[in-house]
Amino acid sequence: MAETARARIMGTGTHTLSTIWAGTQKCLLRFFAIMAASVRLSAEEPVQLDVLTDLYPPYSYRGDSGALTGISVSKVTSLLDSIGVSYQIIVMPWSRALQRVQTTPNSLIFSLNRTPDREDQFEWLIPLNRVEYHLIGLPKDASPPFDREAAIANGGKVLCEAASSPCRMLADYGFHQSAILPIADKSPVDLVHLLLRGRADFLISDPVVMLWHAERANPETALRTYDLVGQGVTDYLAAGKQLPCPLVQRIQRATLALEAQP
Repeated sequence: MAETARARIMGTGTHTLSTIWAGTQKCLLRFFAIMAASVRLSAEEPVQLDVLTDLYPPYSYRGDSGALTGISVSKVTSLLDSIGVSYQIIVMPWSRALQRVQTTPNSLIFSLNRTPDREDQFEWLIPLNRVEYHLIGLPKDASPPFDREAAIANGGKVLCEAASSPCRMLADYGFHQSAILPIADKSPVDLVHLLLRGRADFLISDPVVMLWHAERANPETALRTYDLVGQGVTDYLAAGKQLPCPLVQRIQRATLALEAQP
């Protein structure tokens, strides 16, 4: 792969150091809480990791050969290969992946939006991509221009992927709950088809994802990116709270080592 190790792992060294320090503090607290029970995992103990994700091109998707590839897949596999752990990437619907990572030992998940409501639910291992979510719809007449207040007042409906952080963002953005249409276990291209069939006025997504799908579903499909919703979020490789602290720190140290490479 032509890109450097530094390019494969998103984020600055300062960002990673702060993540490691925060993780170390949490691990110390957890360690003292369970020390009496002598429950610890050696940092070098062999371990099998289940790495959960869904198909979310261009971040994770199956290439022409059927093998899993994508922006986030390359970053995650480069990191895990560097620390020599045994792992398998398992593709499943996003709602199932979120449930499983919080209940299954030695499981990771990507690409998970780091949002305030999730902050204490996961171990945030490494940042992967900075993502911005926009309202996306069909092209409208140039006049009058898109107006968020008017769209909300007129009962404009918005499609979103169920159990995703963008669904939750819409209420903060001003949309009434009845105007938010969560769609479970559907791909982004399914949302595009629903939009084209008039199921809703907009969908909320990362424009990079939506345009990738629209071009492949129908090259003639024209989508327009409207308002930015929120301030953007960072996608992470994350884990449930049950992941042993030595393994958390081992992954984070490997990230720092990759960033330090020329």
